[in-house]
Amino acid sequence: MPNIGEAPLLQTTHCGHAEELAEDATRRGDVDGVVVVGGDGIVSEATAGLLKGAARECGLFYDDPGVRLVRPGITLGILAGGSTNSFVTSCNGTEDIVTHVLQIIMGNRRFVDAAVMHAQGSMVHVSPSGVHAGYLGSVQETSVKLRHIGPVREVLAGIREFVRNRSYECQIRYLARADVRGPYEGEVCRADCATCSSPQPSADSEGTWRELNGKIYNATMTLASQQCRYSKHGVSPLCHLGDGNLDLIVAWKASRLATFKRYLQVALKKDHLHSNSAQAFRTTEVHFSSHSAPLNCDGELRYYPQFVFKVHRQCLGLYSRGREPLSSLELASLTNNF
Repeated sequence: MPNIGEAPLLQTTHCGHAEELAEDATRRGDVDGVVVVGGDGIVSEATAGLLKGAARECGLFYDDPGVRLVRPGITLGILAGGSTNSFVTSCNGTEDIVTHVLQIIMGNRRFVDAAVMHAQGSMVHVSPSGVHAGYLGSVQETSVKLRHIGPVREVLAGIREFVRNRSYECQIRYLARADVRGPYEGEVCRADCATCSSPQPSADSEGTWRELNGKIYNATMTLASQQCRYSKHGVSPLCHLGDGNLDLIVAWKASRLATFKRYLQVALKKDHLHSNSAQAFRTTEVHFSSHSAPLNCDGELRYYPQFVFKVHRQCLGLYSRGREPLSSLELASLTNNF
């Protein structure tokens, strides 16, 4: 059980401040854990700080896309305080802060994946959750302009972009492996997950690079199910937190009616990947190119015409036991939220 009798309370004051504080914590020898209160954005910042600090201590050049990051000795705790809280909900099956506090107090810990985005010759983003290109990037772009009207801006931005129904020309290359089950099959990631506990695939088992070209509506690269109040079972319900893979979900340009049906399926159905018009692939690395698609990186708006998004397996320690069986915690969460 961690010693949490006394701990400094720090408030962030600017973008990137959480990353600075987390990286500074790795320089000290008396920090066992860092707890953040907020949404996916501050979780991403803290993750980046911890991984950069650990890489620096080991003399690793983290701006190199080929570097293999090491796990920091500091565990990350999360108290949900954002607008969607999709990552922490994917981990614990609930947004309930009491549950998150108990996980930290009891010292429950598991190791999860994180993915690093490299663009323009450097590491530009780190996420244990995922990134979105296209529609969700445009929603964030519009939402930033409407920040003065409060939380309702996200709904209004989503409606506006739905009506516009824009598409984005892009090229996507991803590494496919024959020895990895796809996102259409398997079990939901839970506590003591057998998939996440399985050995690392052999380095000799090389994958095959595959390419997608065309006009997309949205592309999601996710390391978690992305379960939240807007999607009962998540964008990728069978995505695992610690198997070393991410799920690439590509929604191609479609009519407004087809897009609306897709929305309903993602919001309500567990098997929506089988029935909607999107394609899903499981991979460890994605190379994305588009001169028009804005990026939503854990709530931060970014523009990169080309980037690499690569998974580092179980490189982050998290205060979490994992989602409980459906009969208890998850069932209660779904009942409360829907």
